[in-house]
Amino acid sequence: MKKDFLVLTCTLGGKDKLTDPSIVFDSCDYIAIVDQPYDTTVWNLYSYYNFSSIDNFTHRRNAKLYKVLSTILFPDYKYIIWHDGNYELNVDPKDIIEKYGEHDFYTIQHPIRNCSYEEMQVIANSGRDNPKLVESQYNYYNQQNFPKQFGLYAMGNSIKCVNVKITTLELKWWEHITKYSSRDQCSFMYCVWDMQRNNMPINIKNLGILDKNIYFKSKGTRLI
Repeated sequence: MKKDFLVLTCTLGGKDKLTDPSIVFDSCDYIAIVDQPYDTTVWNLYSYYNFSSIDNFTHRRNAKLYKVLSTILFPDYKYIIWHDGNYELNVDPKDIIEKYGEHDFYTIQHPIRNCSYEEMQVIANSGRDNPKLVESQYNYYNQQNFPKQFGLYAMGNSIKCVNVKITTLELKWWEHITKYSSRDQCSFMYCVWDMQRNNMPINIKNLGILDKNIYFKSKGTRLI
């Protein structure tokens, strides 16, 4: 019998070492998308699908499929918790919902920047993605009058409510990730803003600053 909460993660290409969580919550199922076997007792391991036809950043793009489209892939849960492979959930999600009430999306504030345009500049200048794709994305958002300093979240940890608004957001977000930068932080707030101006606002709860919040903690398991 499925539970109300799904904890979902993905590690591909040897980026992180998958380990069992320090705390296992009875309210949650645990699924990890992987490309190799791991010795775990908590995670249900699912083999990944190699959908990406782009040679650069292939593992990142493949992982994004599960991160971004999770309510479509796992629609039978009430909430889906995502954390990157080097993080873990530190608080029972039932307690988070009880504390803050129902929101569409719960996530973590970026510790340094507050602007998608600044994030895109950093990504392009640091070689973390194809600079031509990022430039095209920057220009398109500017043409659409997407405001600067609209906010920025560190998307490695989040809780989604499984509902129509979030599924709509996922599809829009996925389109931008496949068309532009695969760094999902670059496109998330644009998609939120665009839905807001089209009368489908996303109710986001800020759970605090990355590595200073109590809800998700780093495990120090990043390998590359």
